[in-house]
Amino acid sequence: MADVGVFIIILEKKVMKVYRDNCWDVISIGIAVISLAVVVYFGDWIKVLVKLNLVALLLLVQVVYVGIRAYVKGCKRARGYY
Repeated sequence: MADVGVFIIILEKKVMKVYRDNCWDVISIGIAVISLAVVVYFGDWIKVLVKLNLVALLLLVQVVYVGIRAYVKGCKRARGYY
């Protein structure tokens, strides 16, 4: 059981490093607020279409967003824009 706790802590530190490096700006806050508002406002309709917990859906959207931002920033670094 302690191994799982250590794994979660290590994973959380790596995720926070990626988030700080790629997504620590006002755009990320806007995306988080907008996606939260959409989930709250359209929650009933989303539940009919997608059989997934709304909190899990919100976290999935944030994970996809961070992944896209990290990929784009990596592509820009590889091409010499940063």
